[in-house]
Amino acid sequence: MHELLAQVLENRDLSRAGDLFSVEDQKIVGDLSEVLSKIRDIASGSDFLHSDNIQSVVEICITRVTSAIR
Repeated sequence: MHELLAQVLENRDLSRAGDLFSVEDQKIVGDLSEVLSKIRDIASGSDFLHSDNIQSVVEICITRVTSAIR
C-alpha cells in the first residue's frame, strides 16, 4: 500500500487525507483489496459512528478509490 494512504488509514489522519489525490491512480488501484479491507475495518469500529474525523477520513478515502477506478 502506498505510504501516504497507509498513514492516512492507520492514523485516521484527516490533515493528510486530501493529499491522497496527488497519489497516482495505479498505486491506489494496485492495492484495492487491501485498501477496501482497511476501510471496512475502520467503518466497522466502535468509534466510527461517534467521530466526525474518522467518518471524514473514510469518506475521502472512498472518494479517492472511486476516482482512481474511473
